[in-house]
Amino acid sequence: MRTQTDPLAFKNILVGVDFSSYSKIVVKQALRLARQFKADVTLVHAAAFPMSFDADYTMMRNATVDLESIGNSLRKFYHVDAQSKIRIVVKEGDPADIVLGVAKKLASPLILVGSQGQGTLSRFLVGSDAENIALKSPYPVWVHRGRKTVPLHKIVVPTDLSVGSQTLMKKLKNWNIGKNISLKYLFVRPASVPMINYPQYREAMDKIRDDLSKTLQYFKKQGPQIPLITAVGNTAEKITQIGHRYDVIAMNPRHHSGFLSSYGHLTSKVMRLSHNPVLVLKS
Repeated sequence: MRTQTDPLAFKNILVGVDFSSYSKIVVKQALRLARQFKADVTLVHAAAFPMSFDADYTMMRNATVDLESIGNSLRKFYHVDAQSKIRIVVKEGDPADIVLGVAKKLASPLILVGSQGQGTLSRFLVGSDAENIALKSPYPVWVHRGRKTVPLHKIVVPTDLSVGSQTLMKKLKNWNIGKNISLKYLFVRPASVPMINYPQYREAMDKIRDDLSKTLQYFKKQGPQIPLITAVGNTAEKITQIGHRYDVIAMNPRHHSGFLSSYGHLTSKVMRLSHNPVLVLKS
């Protein structure tokens, strides 16, 4: 039974749907998470603006959208019966604006979007829309990847060794998702590129290794209870490769410079490369 003191991560799951076959997988994932978190589910559809032309194609004006009819079609397509508690919202406009607008009215929302899709009546789950929502949203966003549903148990958190990533980890630890939750940090050091001037290259690499060693030591002292995996290589590729062993990759979008510049725009790269769901949270 839910009480006011339960540290639930979210109470509402909002799903972007577009009549595509892939969106059915996203809805199944939402229902699985709803059972795990005892959360309510809302399906949101962004209907494209219909347009009509005069005979000479010189003038253009808005046509009428039958939102109620689209809502009925959604219920049929996603098998939402009259007794179901699933709520359906249909609005005209930009998908990201509609999703974030609906989420703003819900308590503790989690937004689910798919990384592929695009049905005949909307452009909702196109990759660019999913990415746009994930990066703009102040609420957690689950970008679904793959053809199956997964539990939220094994989570890997790529880290840049910053305080912000530790804040993200604390947020994940506070989620009431069962005793078998497994959280791990992942730090990827970019592979070095040799310079023509070898002494200069060696001096630069020694400094980077020294700075990185100090940062790692400090990071481990701040959060010694969380295991830290390290790897070397292309940051986005390594994260998606190692992330395949986990249920979810949890990301915290930020920009970086210096020897961590490869972490810049990293969330977008991982969302495009990963075969696993990516959970985007702001710390």
